[in-house]
Amino acid sequence: MKFKSTTLNENAREYASVMSRIGITLLIFSVLLPFLTVAGQLLVEIPNQFSAESNFQYKVLLYTVDALTYMLSFMLPVLFYKLMSKNRAYRRMQLSLKITKVTWLYIFIGLAITRAAAFLNNAFVSAIFPLESGSPERPDGIYELFLKIIVIGLVPAICEEFLFRGMIAENLKPYGKGIAVIVSAVLFGVMHQNPLQLLYTTVAGVVFAVIYFKTNSLLGCMIFHFINNTQSQISEYIYATASEVVCEAFETVYMILTTILAIISLIVLFYRERKVSSYKVGFFKMNPADCFEYAPRQIREIDAVKGFFCASNVIFLAISLFSMIVVMVILSGLF
Repeated sequence: MKFKSTTLNENAREYASVMSRIGITLLIFSVLLPFLTVAGQLLVEIPNQFSAESNFQYKVLLYTVDALTYMLSFMLPVLFYKLMSKNRAYRRMQLSLKITKVTWLYIFIGLAITRAAAFLNNAFVSAIFPLESGSPERPDGIYELFLKIIVIGLVPAICEEFLFRGMIAENLKPYGKGIAVIVSAVLFGVMHQNPLQLLYTTVAGVVFAVIYFKTNSLLGCMIFHFINNTQSQISEYIYATASEVVCEAFETVYMILTTILAIISLIVLFYRERKVSSYKVGFFKMNPADCFEYAPRQIREIDAVKGFFCASNVIFLAISLFSMIVVMVILSGLF
């Protein structure tokens, strides 16, 4: 299929406009998150009259405020992007509540991939930037684990998916799902501003976006995100409360389980896709919209790169890079 240069140029301008609005949205997020976090901490700490015997009430209040501030930091920028795009093309996120068997297959594969990415990330960091691993802080009780699962597991699984897959990936989808996956994943990794987890969070962003496009539902991403976050919180709890033997056994069982489920899921998906493609008139004669690489608004690679490095996005990347450098300096003991 050939495209006229005028069409390509028009698509490139639209793409640059979308990227500019995405950058502005992320800048608003960059301001809101620290501001609301500090405001929430002051709200909890200044009037705090709790004694040592009422630590439970204090922890509940602290985690509740953290959850609310984190949620507002993500949801308000999503709303702002929608308002900015009122007179422009705006794509609604896929909010289907239907979870199919295929969705779970992609989730199982995603768990194995992110587990492998976490292992490679830790090995890479340990080799280049060795740090002393301290023991995790011992929680007050099982109730604190429950609070962490809600605040660190559930809330980010909802909020981060709304912003990065529901808003960013969906609005980049017309220019190619490949572009949408890569851009949303890179921005997702940078957003965490943690240089020690940059590889892991970026790979996880790729998996989230692929699940979103393969299942056409944000709910599948949220479930996978929640499972992924919850597993890390359970691991921290076990490492802080159990013996080394129990910790190693938990990690081994989890690794074996995710690997087996991923292999089974890959086999099922392979035979499923084979059956579907043989039923139609050849794989390459399928509806182009069913192919992952299909883009209704074609743009050149150079235009995709130029659009990504728009002014607002460059400022967001610079702020995130500066934060990561500060983190590295602090961890190095130079500050």
